[in-house]
Amino acid sequence: MLPQSYPNYKTVHHRFQHWCRHEVLRDILTDAANGLREPRDIDEPECFIDAVFASAKGGGAEIGPIKCGKGVKITGIVDRHGLPLSVSTHAANHYEVTLVQLSFDFYMIEAKPQNLIGEGVRQ
Repeated sequence: MLPQSYPNYKTVHHRFQHWCRHEVLRDILTDAANGLREPRDIDEPECFIDAVFASAKGGGAEIGPIKCGKGVKITGIVDRHGLPLSVSTHAANHYEVTLVQLSFDFYMIEAKPQNLIGEGVRQ
């Protein structure tokens, strides 16, 4: 359901997949996030992390079996103002501490938080 001013959905999807393969969106978001660090619009010393489980009955390459079926964990890290600094998805059969470490692979700014606050997370 794209606006009519956009190209055909297949063209948009193809371009999006190309950008994902070549990490174009990641580079744009990383540059934008690091640009916000200069005027101190990002408050990275203290960040918050949370994760949510999403059922994935159809399966897929990154889907992990768990007690109640198959699913993924979507993990996000935000600064104290709620600005997203990392969003990642991984198989739900990983331990929580592993997901925390994996979420830093998708961290968009150079400086890591001094304090990472989450439910049951200590760093």
